Amino acid sequence: MGFYEKSRFTGGIGNLNYILEKKNEEGQPPLLLCTYFPGPYCSDKTPDELKKTHEEEYSEEGFVRMTEFLNETAARTGMELTDEELDQVAGGPALPAGVNLY
Repeated sequence: MGFYEKSRFTGGIGNLNYILEKKNEEGQPPLLLCTYFPGPYCSDKTPDELKKTHEEEYSEEGFVRMTEFLNETAARTGMELTDEELDQVAGGPALPAGVNLY
């Protein structure tokens, strides 16, 4: 958990990208904040309306629950984009079939 004291962590599961960071608000207990969004692009290139958040308590137990949440969300949604959503994220037409960005 010490990593989150000074840094945020970015990662992905399939087409689900996420950012984990510690959230501190005056007078409130710290939280583990997850911002998640569909890939294939990074947060800076993904419109805010496609991003969602989830919070857990900032503790080892909260981290375990966050991990479970991310795994379940990735499995449940697949975070698959329609061609229209991909155009919105990319700012242009969808990639041709078979093109891999990674």
